[in-house]
Amino acid sequence: MLEEAACELFLERGYPGTSVADITTRAGVSRATFFNYVTSKSDLLWAGVDDAIDDAAARLHPSGEPAAVGTHELVRLVVEVAGDLAPGVAVLAFANAEAMDIHDELRTTGAQRQARLAGIARKPLRIGGLGPLEADVWSRACAGAVFAALESWALETPGARAFAEPLKEAFRALGIEI
Repeated sequence: MLEEAACELFLERGYPGTSVADITTRAGVSRATFFNYVTSKSDLLWAGVDDAIDDAAARLHPSGEPAAVGTHELVRLVVEVAGDLAPGVAVLAFANAEAMDIHDELRTTGAQRQARLAGIARKPLRIGGLGPLEADVWSRACAGAVFAALESWALETPGARAFAEPLKEAFRALGIEI
């Protein structure tokens, strides 16, 4: 409900021209309800992506402690977790970035999430045997592949094919076959 209201308003008024109050009014909820679900309007853009990152964190850090993973195991886990991503608000925002006047916000908040995903993967790779630099490179490369694939997918016909397909293509571009 909040995401749908936000999308409508972002398309009508642009991202900068839409306030939290506008979103809550359109959705028919209180400001308190809004903040029970998200901390900012930019969080609405990334809800599905944030859920996938949370799922990856839970799998890579069971019981709160990092588990050892190898590079190919990490890639398979990322494809498994993110591959089922549905075309959501982030995809709509990428596809309509000019109309929504949202380029800068997508880049900034997307980079934050990309860094979070890389950070989640780094320690399990270290425990799995990689050195600090290797773990950092691999975790950043995996996170970068996810976000590059997401943007690419958004600019084609979202929903025409599963997100797993452009995600696998992104990993192939890194020389990683799945």
